Amino acid sequence: MNRRGFILLEVLLGMFLLGIISVTFLPIINSAQNNLYLLETKNDMKYFAETVLERIKAFEFDSENDEYILDMRLKILMERFCRETTAEVELPIFDREEYKYLIKINKINQNENLWKIRVNITSKENSERIKDVVLEAYVPKPKKK
Repeated sequence: MNRRGFILLEVLLGMFLLGIISVTFLPIINSAQNNLYLLETKNDMKYFAETVLERIKAFEFDSENDEYILDMRLKILMERFCRETTAEVELPIFDREEYKYLIKINKINQNENLWKIRVNITSKENSERIKDVVLEAYVPKPKKK
């Protein structure tokens, strides 16, 4: 007898095995994809915090740059930091949907020429698995000319 195809039992057995494999691996793939998304969000938050710190470090009063941190001009922020011994700023000032993160910037005078800056980034997504990113740095006080 010459067989030229599969019998129904072989096809059903193959589909059954494929179904078991799919049911086993789909949750693993979904979990991996979710973890990848959380990692991407966390890295984006770290990059954003580093950017805020670097803008504060590189600020010069005599510069003509019109830089912003979210919806606040950097020059206004730095003038406030120069006036006050300790300051805390929460951004964005206005609750806008276009921003993905909330920022708290704390400034403490260490001495007359040195500030301690703390940047806290919080994701607007209230996921329990996305923790806040906190960066601290000592920054020389910018000089007004």
